[in-house]
Amino acid sequence: MSIHNNYFKLNLSKFIGIILIAITLCLFGIFFKITNPQISSLISGLATGFALATVQFFFSWYEYAKIDKYERLKIRDIRPDRDNRELYESLIINSKKEIIVLGSTATRLINDFADSNSSQPRNKVLLSALSKGVVVKILLPDQIFLHTNQQAQFSIIKTKFEAIAGQYPNFQFKYFQHEPYHSIFLADDDCILGPIFPGVSSKNTPSIHVDSSSPFAKTYLDYFNNEWQ
Repeated sequence: MSIHNNYFKLNLSKFIGIILIAITLCLFGIFFKITNPQISSLISGLATGFALATVQFFFSWYEYAKIDKYERLKIRDIRPDRDNRELYESLIINSKKEIIVLGSTATRLINDFADSNSSQPRNKVLLSALSKGVVVKILLPDQIFLHTNQQAQFSIIKTKFEAIAGQYPNFQFKYFQHEPYHSIFLADDDCILGPIFPGVSSKNTPSIHVDSSSPFAKTYLDYFNNEWQ
């Protein structure tokens, strides 16, 4: 149904655009043929008005086409980096069903949101989500596939994973046997996707925030599920 709707909107827009152009050209054609000053002035005003309306219509159509493309892909935001603690904190707090993570080390996720020794509630929001029954799945590369400056954190984070898994059976983690290429953070309907570049901190890489039902997200989530299996 959405494909037919988009097709109808596109053809309707083309039809309106053609009509506006045709009326504008006709009015200017009539203007150059009329000798009566009063009628000529009236036609001139109408022609100018239709010309401006036509230009405005095509500008609006262009803007609508851009917005419509974003809406069809269900894009919520595009960011030059992933250094936004407040966003991730909010997504974790509001999660009701599932959080999945595909990345390189998950160091910031655990240190920022699963610190059981912290006195600040905001530093334990992932633990709070687990206590509410939210399923958390984390999928990372095995240690030998990490960049040199990341390998030191591997054992530390793995120990923390094991401690969390011992307390919350709905917390799961696995390791894959190749270098990391993609980053995925899913919290129910919100999905943040991006690349992983060797030697570059994940917080400094670009990301795209989409609805989890987006066709853009589907490929990433299928990839995660295949890797998880």
